Amino acid sequence: MLQDVNFLTVKKRDKAKSRKSLLAVRIVAVCYLVIIGFLSVLAFYFENRVSLDTAKKNEDSFLKTIVPFKSREAKLLLIKDRIADISEILKRREKVAGKERAEKANYEKIITSFEEKIPQGIVVNVLEVEESKVVLNLSSDSLNLIDDLIDGLTSLGEDEIISSLLLDSLSLSQDKSKYSILLTANL
Repeated sequence: MLQDVNFLTVKKRDKAKSRKSLLAVRIVAVCYLVIIGFLSVLAFYFENRVSLDTAKKNEDSFLKTIVPFKSREAKLLLIKDRIADISEILKRREKVAGKERAEKANYEKIITSFEEKIPQGIVVNVLEVEESKVVLNLSSDSLNLIDDLIDGLTSLGEDEIISSLLLDSLSLSQDKSKYSILLTANL
């Protein structure tokens, strides 16, 4: 007869061994996790307790060294702000001055072109140059000179210096025998 009878198959025996070894590994892993977690919490507690005090001391000493520089920083920020404002004002002035120079040059060109078209013998009583028009008040002894004036001023329309020329009034002063004319030229 057989003395050694094995009722378990080889597979079942191997599974039981692997289960035991897997259980032992899991228990060891959980123990290591618990120990490492406990040590981490303990280290964190001691580290923060000690470093918070030193950090507060370092912060206080740092703030004490910065305090004298705060007034200096405030002054520098104020100066920087003022410089920025001044540079902006200067840029605006430069734009306005450039525009005024251009307008002045434009007005000078307009006045010069009108003066060139006024014949000798016509007296300019008023010459007003506004933003969009020129008003002329003139007087003359002769209607021929006034005709020459109007012809000359209409040529300014051809040169596109003026857009229209209006005769506002033409009058004769009987006691002085002079003609007065009021013209408006739109630019």
